[in-house]
Amino acid sequence: KEYEFFQKNLIKDWRNGMKHDIPVSASFNFFRFINVTPNVSYTSRWYTQKVEQQVDPSTLEPAPMDPEYGFYRIYDYRGGVSANTKLYGFFKPWGLLGNWAKNTTIRHVMTPSVSFSGAPDFGDPEYGYYKSLAYINPTSHQLDTLVYSPYSSGLWGVPGQGKTGSLSFSLDNNVEAKVVRPDTTMKYSIIDNLGLGMSYNFLAESMKWSDLNASVRFKFTKSFTLSLQGQFDTYVYNSAGKKIDVPWWDAGDKFWRLRATGTSFSYSLNNDVLKKWFGKSEDKNSSGSSAPEGEDELEEGTGDLLAEEVEEKPTSLRKKKAGDGEFDADGYLIMNIPWNLSFSYSMSLGYNMDKDRDGNYEALKPNSKGYYHFGYKLTHTLGLNGNITPTKGWSFNFNTSYDFDYKKFAYMQCTLTRNLHCWQMSASIVPIGPRQSYSFTLSVNASMLKDLKYSQSSNYRDAMNWY
Repeated sequence: KEYEFFQKNLIKDWRNGMKHDIPVSASFNFFRFINVTPNVSYTSRWYTQKVEQQVDPSTLEPAPMDPEYGFYRIYDYRGGVSANTKLYGFFKPWGLLGNWAKNTTIRHVMTPSVSFSGAPDFGDPEYGYYKSLAYINPTSHQLDTLVYSPYSSGLWGVPGQGKTGSLSFSLDNNVEAKVVRPDTTMKYSIIDNLGLGMSYNFLAESMKWSDLNASVRFKFTKSFTLSLQGQFDTYVYNSAGKKIDVPWWDAGDKFWRLRATGTSFSYSLNNDVLKKWFGKSEDKNSSGSSAPEGEDELEEGTGDLLAEEVEEKPTSLRKKKAGDGEFDADGYLIMNIPWNLSFSYSMSLGYNMDKDRDGNYEALKPNSKGYYHFGYKLTHTLGLNGNITPTKGWSFNFNTSYDFDYKKFAYMQCTLTRNLHCWQMSASIVPIGPRQSYSFTLSVNASMLKDLKYSQSSNYRDAMNWY
């Protein structure tokens, strides 16, 4: 706090530390076409205290001791190397597609990448980052061991335990079509990106393969894309719903099993979109009415002078309003109400992890070899948000989401704002859902007087009660 700034002890009362990061990397070409990037990083953390653990005599369980103050340095380092290249393939579509295939070329770009990264086990006792505390468990009356780090409360934590030495693979794909016409050449995106990624940990004791990550993106227009991400399980499950060290390709029925996937897309409607859909093209010559007979042409040599005279001549009140953009040329109010309505839809397909009354997984089923897998559950949500400005001073915003699983609106918030020139008033309300609340604020617009305001609010604990 401000009044305690020079009153507290820097070491004992402040949570402080210092961190150094030193990344080193390089990049060069191997055989002209392979990009190789080695890298090494070193991180050092400086702390001013550590907290040891001891057995509390009253509870017979581990408990933190008083902090020990001093200077403690914790460091870790790791290194790796990565390589990638690009492979291009061109081919013609089948002739069965007709004339379209004659002038079309398909291009497939593959970007394979391989990387290796490794680090030692910083949980080894020689580093001193972790300690073990043996005690008799008061519940089971058996000998237990607690592994802890005296520096876990530091700002940047401690290095992780266990050796790492993993080899990662990834493959990105891009497929496009090039169509040559007599007057133009067009390009179409078939698959904007299809990516696959997996890794293998040499030093892991079990389950050395990681799950397979996949993603695909389709680009239909410049403003509309569809993306899908998926994770595939490499290992099977036992009857308790835990992974075991048996890959799916040894289980008999498949190489991987889809664990989760999902996608989302959004679209917005506003004034400009509706004008593009339903607006009529305006004739360039229809912007003004034709001049009366005898006044449609100006005498030669007097055009510039007459133009200057028209500009300098005082206009009527009606013309002045038209220049402000609030009234048309006839003096009528222009009803321009900006608004925007956005839709967002998200869908996810994943394992059904629901349990019955006995604590067993409802969707856990065995396959032909006795290994287990989960069934799937589909969840999807529709989100809506919009805003409208009926006048210059008023603005209304709302956002809500509809949950198809529970068949009801999960959340809704409405906000009304009024600009009072030097002041601004805003009121917000959450009318439905478990977090019903409201807020009202009247504040000064000037940034120097931002603390001059009146606010009244509630929270979801108080429901909608004004207090």
